[in-house]
Amino acid sequence: AKLKTKGYGATRPKIKCATPNACSEDEHFINRRVEIKILEI
Repeated sequence: AKLKTKGYGATRPKIKCATPNACSEDEHFINRRVEIKILEI
């Protein structure tokens, strides 16, 4: 399989917060993630 990684950090959060401190710990937990796309098998 061919894999490609790309880091987005704070640019593409799942949950958008008004300010970084406005999110709860649970919301921050959801935003801290790794997503993997398989481009080719």
